[in-house]
Amino acid sequence: MRRRFGLGLVFIAFFACRHEAPAATAAPRKAGPAVTVKTDERNAKVDLTLPLVANAVARCAPEKTGFAAGEPIRLGLTLNESPEKLVVGAKLMDGEKEVAHVSQPAKGQKTFTLEIADKKITAGKYRLAGYWGGNVVCEHDIVVK
Repeated sequence: MRRRFGLGLVFIAFFACRHEAPAATAAPRKAGPAVTVKTDERNAKVDLTLPLVANAVARCAPEKTGFAAGEPIRLGLTLNESPEKLVVGAKLMDGEKEVAHVSQPAKGQKTFTLEIADKKITAGKYRLAGYWGGNVVCEHDIVVK
């Protein structure tokens, strides 16, 4: 009886303490190829927002952070990914209020200088945001003196 009990404990301990190798982690997924979908768009209203591809934007920065009143505000944008129907843009925000906006089709181009040249922008602190499609890719605080 003791022998059975002892063997039972050894058996339980052996299987309870089995060491298994950790599960393999999945490799990060890469963006797949573009998919073309043909649809009948005669009566459809389409609001297209392209999903942001990882590392789609290499650089997004204002020309400088201090601008004089009436001076054009420039945002430099360098892209790694520039799909055919992509639109890039820049917005100047005063808190929650949009002060100015500029956008342009990318047309496969990779380097842009987006310029907000609104003479009505008064002195103050603003937030300048860069857009890739409908996605915010950068935000910077700027000052207009």
